[in-house]
Amino acid sequence: MKRMLGLIFIMAAFLGIAYFQTGTTTPQTQATPTVGILQLTTHPALDAIHKGIIDGLKEKGYVAGKNVKIDFQNAENDQSNLKSMSERFTEEHAA
Repeated sequence: MKRMLGLIFIMAAFLGIAYFQTGTTTPQTQATPTVGILQLTTHPALDAIHKGIIDGLKEKGYVAGKNVKIDFQNAENDQSNLKSMSERFTEEHAA
């Protein structure tokens, strides 16, 4: 019984410390979000998707160059470019 009470006390202490520590961090400035768009080739249907993404972001209040960065890459139908482009996206924009 004493052991159980001791464990409960320790857990309560940890929870209390964790609760009070959350408010002591300094606020960090939010970085501008980046949206990466990778397109295989130039094609009217794919171009329409690209435009739709931009328009959808605008509807939600995200304007390219103001509060969101759009990183658009077109592989120009060269699949060997896709791997390096996608790796660059994940390296540069990993959250």
